[in-house]
Amino acid sequence: MKRVLLICHTQTGQLRRCADRLLAPMLAAGDVTLDVFDPKPVTPFPFPWPVSKFLDVMPESVLEVSQPMQPQPIPGEKYDLVIFAWQVWYLAPSLPITAFLASEQAKVLKDTPVVVLCACRNMWHVGWLKLKARLDALGARVLDHVVLCDQGPTWATFISTPRWMWTGKKGAMGPIPEAGVSEADIATLTPMGEKVRDALSAGRLSSSILRGTTPAPIAVMKKYVLPEFLAGHVFGWWARLIRAGGRVSTGLRLPIEALFLAWLYAAIVTLLPILVLTAIVVRVGFKGWFEARISRLLAPSGGEGS
Repeated sequence: MKRVLLICHTQTGQLRRCADRLLAPMLAAGDVTLDVFDPKPVTPFPFPWPVSKFLDVMPESVLEVSQPMQPQPIPGEKYDLVIFAWQVWYLAPSLPITAFLASEQAKVLKDTPVVVLCACRNMWHVGWLKLKARLDALGARVLDHVVLCDQGPTWATFISTPRWMWTGKKGAMGPIPEAGVSEADIATLTPMGEKVRDALSAGRLSSSILRGTTPAPIAVMKKYVLPEFLAGHVFGWWARLIRAGGRVSTGLRLPIEALFLAWLYAAIVTLLPILVLTAIVVRVGFKGWFEARISRLLAPSGGEGS
């Protein structure tokens, strides 16, 4: 029997549904046992999020500050495969995932094959580089990275995603599609799971195991690479400023967070379109830097997006 560990924390349940679809072919084979580890914070993060609570996790998310977690043992000591499911919070791994990676339990990843799965709105690039650095430092053997992005055009997700996070309502609204990853995209995880199942059963888990899968397991959104790179630095400035305002939900912190939210929406409306156009120039004028950035994002996986 092959032993597989799923590491997954989700508030809405969407990420777990994605992970279950990827795992289904492996479990159906009958020669796999599954353990599940859900990193749970001592103080649970709410869903739906009150806007103030949503903003209050920004600094610690960006700066990857570990949060107090409930003491939980990993069911086993060694696994043949780990499915590592994660979310993006403010261009960084979610706080439960950051806390897990800083814990003793994360040692289970050392020398273990790992397939990483992400479900997000669309800007996952900076968060992935942060996550991959941590996984590499832990000695994990990252085989591939699967990314599913929310359905609908970018302009629509600026409305549908906050509405879902803040109110719990994810249904379509006029021309705006339903929030979250589409059922059609979740269904693409089945053939990926079959490919991983076959390699696991044969004992041939190798890097970029999903290369050649249709659709590709990961598609770099080139128009967002530069905006995310710059936003990552600016988010860091805001995060340090907010933390200087006091502890969580105290002092000047909340007013500064309100200023951050106002800046964020102003930047989305005014600066993001300019940066997307600038990215085209960068792809030509700074081709070496841009291609190196793309290579880092694709490693160890394959695939290319618009």
